[in-house]
Amino acid sequence: MAGLYNSVSSLSALLDALGTKRSVFISYHHAHDEYYYDWVSRQFSETYKIIRDNSIEDPFESENSEYVMRKIREDHITGSSCTIVLCGPQTWKRKYVDWEIKATLDKNHGLIGVELNR
Repeated sequence: MAGLYNSVSSLSALLDALGTKRSVFISYHHAHDEYYYDWVSRQFSETYKIIRDNSIEDPFESENSEYVMRKIREDHITGSSCTIVLCGPQTWKRKYVDWEIKATLDKNHGLIGVELNR
């Protein structure tokens, strides 16, 4: 948890330096990393009020990847200016995290990865 705390402190300093309160989307593996999401969300929402809990937990009812990417972009990434990806040991297995990263980059938003040490 100390590594995550240090990362959050560094991120706080970066956001303070920008001088603008940003709307941030957090991408993470729900089944494995929700504890970390809750912790990060509490840290930022109490101080900065910038976290938007708009992440994808349930799969879309479609196998059409173009449709799913469009829904991620429109319903989850739009309205934010930065995505923080909480990278746990199982995150690489989640195609939605990959798609959230791609949608973030397609919109030219900021992207920050935070490694979760366990």
